[in-house]
Amino acid sequence: MIKKTLFITFFLLSVCPCFLTAQDSWGPDFRKGRIGVSFSSFGKNTGLYLTNVDGSASYDNGGFFALGLNYTYPLNRWLDFETGVEYARHEITVVSAPISGERPADKKVMLSLIGIPLTFRANFLKYAFVNGGLQMDIDTSSGHDIDNQTGLGAMLGTGIKYDFKCGFSMFINPYMRMHALLPFAPRNLHLRICEGGVRIGVSANLSGGTK
Repeated sequence: MIKKTLFITFFLLSVCPCFLTAQDSWGPDFRKGRIGVSFSSFGKNTGLYLTNVDGSASYDNGGFFALGLNYTYPLNRWLDFETGVEYARHEITVVSAPISGERPADKKVMLSLIGIPLTFRANFLKYAFVNGGLQMDIDTSSGHDIDNQTGLGAMLGTGIKYDFKCGFSMFINPYMRMHALLPFAPRNLHLRICEGGVRIGVSANLSGGTK
């Protein structure tokens, strides 16, 4: 499953330039969009259940980062659609509940996620925006004490951006995200990874010049 997903992801990335440079006479002109890279971190992550679980372990912040290749397409003068591919690495400290008066040693768990965001960005006041939507995650981690995070997540954020006349743009985007809000392999009690951080990035118009 993981190998098949990775193959599809890299295949889509390899064929995208062909579509972006081809003459488009049947649908949206994807050359009107922007392509860029982003880095996310500078925050906290944790694991939580959506219902109370007595005697469960706690899942504390261990740090995270994410690297992304992003594509943004303008739907109109104030609304953009954003997608792409992101690789995220999370570290979670599992603090187990005491057993017979003794508490087991803490465990550090590493998670690797590949995410495909499907979000919208509403621009206002020239330099500001709010963004939010869904993200499909694929958990490529090996077995560990945290439920598989493959599924649909959600994010919400706000930020500022600046567009240069040469066609480049920079942005800073504080956000909140929950992974596996709708897990593909649901359990009665499914642990979800949540993060709050800051995403920074640069992008460029594919058509050149200002947006």
